[in-house]
Amino acid sequence: MNIIVQVKNCIKAAIYQVKANIAVYSRHSGVDFIRKRKLTLPVLIRFLLCLESNSLGKSLLTFFDEGNPPTEPAVVQQRKKLLPAGMKYLFKTFNSLIKPYLSRRDYNGLTLIAVDGTDITSVGNPADTQTFFKSADGGYNLLHVNTLYDLDNHQFIDALILTKQPRDERKALFILLSQNTLPKGCPKIVF
Repeated sequence: MNIIVQVKNCIKAAIYQVKANIAVYSRHSGVDFIRKRKLTLPVLIRFLLCLESNSLGKSLLTFFDEGNPPTEPAVVQQRKKLLPAGMKYLFKTFNSLIKPYLSRRDYNGLTLIAVDGTDITSVGNPADTQTFFKSADGGYNLLHVNTLYDLDNHQFIDALILTKQPRDERKALFILLSQNTLPKGCPKIVF
């Protein structure tokens, strides 16, 4: 079986692992994601994974090509039910499921890990004081994402989203390292 099919199967399996544990990853355990809807939990997660830089409305039309997509408020309501920890669990589960299909590579016995951060801006919401920045045109909200990336195996190992100001990249690196997410059995790691 080729790697594309394996990746797809691992994503599906990871999504169903989240579904199997939805009581832990939903805001209202035993209530959220119980009723039959067009946006079931697996469909919602697949939709979120396929989002691009388009508007929510355009993304819905692209994803639900049958011509009758759910409404934008329905997506927002369903998304609010899923805790951020559910998406992190999806990421970790996918990484563990895909690992056997990746050929473990290194660089002369070293594992090369890149550490980098990037800012993600969104429309201004002054009520969110932890991410809001004032500017001449009103303001914007900013999240900072730090990632660990395995350069040889082309795989994100972990990610950390910082919301508090000021941002501290070194502290983020220490947090990522303390989470024991680096590949096991690697003799040496270079950052």
